[in-house]
Amino acid sequence: MLAQGSPAATTLALVVALLFGLVNDNHDVRLARESSPLERVAPAEHYAAWRARHPVPAGSTIREPVVLVAASGGGIRAAYWTASALAAMESVPGFADDLFAISGVSGGSLGAATYVAIKREELDSGKPVDLLGRARTVLSHDFLSPVVAGLLFPDLAQRFFPIPLRWADRQRFLEKSWEDALGSAPNPFTQSFTALYATPGGDRLPSLLLNATAVASGSRAIVSNLSVGGFSDTVDLLDKGYSTQRVKLSAAAGMSARFTYVSPAGTLWRPDGSKMRVVDGGYFENSGTVTAMDVLTALRAVKPSLVPVLILIRNDPQAQPVCRRPGQAMDAISLGSGPAGAGANALVSEVAAPVRALLNARSARGRLAEIAAARQVEAEGGAVVEISLAAVTQAQLGAAKSHAERVAVRQRMIEPPLGWSLSEEVRKEMDRALDGRSGGLGREFNVLKDALSDALSPQDKCNPL
Repeated sequence: MLAQGSPAATTLALVVALLFGLVNDNHDVRLARESSPLERVAPAEHYAAWRARHPVPAGSTIREPVVLVAASGGGIRAAYWTASALAAMESVPGFADDLFAISGVSGGSLGAATYVAIKREELDSGKPVDLLGRARTVLSHDFLSPVVAGLLFPDLAQRFFPIPLRWADRQRFLEKSWEDALGSAPNPFTQSFTALYATPGGDRLPSLLLNATAVASGSRAIVSNLSVGGFSDTVDLLDKGYSTQRVKLSAAAGMSARFTYVSPAGTLWRPDGSKMRVVDGGYFENSGTVTAMDVLTALRAVKPSLVPVLILIRNDPQAQPVCRRPGQAMDAISLGSGPAGAGANALVSEVAAPVRALLNARSARGRLAEIAAARQVEAEGGAVVEISLAAVTQAQLGAAKSHAERVAVRQRMIEPPLGWSLSEEVRKEMDRALDGRSGGLGREFNVLKDALSDALSPQDKCNPL
């Protein structure tokens, strides 16, 4: 009897899950209990106030540089590389004083938010903080287990229960693991996004622009301390009327990193009272450069004399470079062969092709945006700096002494791009490459130093494709 009834029971369970799934949305974007009032203004107006706290040295003949960072997506790998790179660049004179804004996507948003949160900790404590060491410690945690546990247990059970239970949301488990990893008191991740900037000293911090994607329109949806209402086809998620005005910092980064199906689409409310859903910012554009260039356009419309320094933090360990600097060796890193990529595996292509196409299209669109941005910045007399995770792969491939070692490097570095767990071995390889400035990173740091001291030479030109 049990065997005969099992198919019917299974069918009934699926029907119940489907019906309840239509009404029991428990994936609301998480909000802080209270938020700090923050007067947000357009980028150019904010820049004037921010620059007053970071003045160009009196009597200096150096032109006025402005540093903008675009941090691409890629799960915990991107978060770890982004936060580490930002912290490491503080060793370059002038970087911290000229860093105006960071545009992040997905894991890049988490890395950027972690970096700014640690700088907020430093302001609040009044004591120097080891930014690089702290960032690496925070993002070395295993964030995969909490989200998997949330997915397989409470969030799965929620599908069979007619009333939405916010505590069962698997995204909540992921974001709380980030909060626990930061672990400070007060903890910026547990507070509202606006608290970063509304409390004393906030005007010293670089601006954050965390990019998500609106499901219904496919448009950008941005959380930022800047008013981005002037950007084309962009939803300003901290604008009046949106339920996300009190969004937690962890949830703001989480909105940018909701790649289905690991994370669910986030639900929020629009000014007209209707629901809106947001997903990973990489669906729109995975490099963050489109938003960074919108900021630059707004700044130069008011102050055309600014010298832009665009830093591309690229989180794909097999990406081909954007910059082709004079004398720079271009060793092949990609497992594919040019724009066509690698050959298809006929045994799995029907199943894997849609997902592979989505992931690879994210990277391809991001690369096009990076190339276009690099061309514009150089045309305006600025500089482009490329801090690419591919440099780690490059350094390891260069040190490999056999074909077998090269294969091992590729297998080790090409971890799941959207995962939330990073092996200790890969973290150490990333640390070594960044600390030792190997794989061409030393040259990029020197370009940054030259750009900030107005000493750029023809050898520093990016020369994008």
